[in-house]
Amino acid sequence: MRAQDDAITRLARNASLRSAHRAMLTPPHPRARGEVDADLAIARAKLETLETQAEARAHLTPREQLAALADPTAFERLMALPAEPACVERDRSP
Repeated sequence: MRAQDDAITRLARNASLRSAHRAMLTPPHPRARGEVDADLAIARAKLETLETQAEARAHLTPREQLAALADPTAFERLMALPAEPACVERDRSP
């Protein structure tokens, strides 16, 4: 799948699609004490270390991406990441 065709890119580029997606997200369901959604937990941990959506596509497994897109908090973190790294201007002085 090309990067421009994946869900992360499509949601990031289309504000109305992003708003519709947000509206469909439901609050997390209550879990039994000690129960953990491993894919979501790992996705959230990875999102804290990633700097771009490109890195998220590269480092999140398909299951982790799905979990992040289905969780309101992780989704907002993912959408807050820039699509690509910011261009850093290099010092050209001798």
